[in-house]
Amino acid sequence: MNADPLPRGLPLHFERIRGFLDLDMMEDAWRELDAVPLNARDHLSYRWLRITACLGLDKHFEATKMTAEICSEYPEHEENWLFLANLLVKVGFLDLAIETLTGAQEQNDSPDIRYELAANLCASGKIEEARDKLEALLAVHPLHRDKAEDDPRLEPIADIFLDDDE
Repeated sequence: MNADPLPRGLPLHFERIRGFLDLDMMEDAWRELDAVPLNARDHLSYRWLRITACLGLDKHFEATKMTAEICSEYPEHEENWLFLANLLVKVGFLDLAIETLTGAQEQNDSPDIRYELAANLCASGKIEEARDKLEALLAVHPLHRDKAEDDPRLEPIADIFLDDDE
């Protein structure tokens, strides 16, 4: 993957693509993406634009595949893993999202990855494992409590939010 500066003229081309995406003109964005020279298509900016267009055109599997490739090339970037896990959930692969987040945790043990793993475990019915992971996270990162209290995926373990005197 290439994160170097774009070849001359492509930044404007990419801005045009972003404009189409912002206006929800996905077919126009797709045509512009197809017009990008082959030697620029491995650029990270191009790939994220293409993922965005794929999502707008309900090409979730292609978007998922491209995001997984980016994750394997940049495993230290937690936002890529979180994006991939959310895509997997969206296309109905909750177990694969859990597996992805478990692997991501080995690469980058961030609070957000731990949180999403606990929430997805709970959503999949793995209640005790979710409870253990969430309690461990909240013990170290109590600021995630407000987010967790409002997350419907965590409703089955909402009792951990009750104060001892309730």
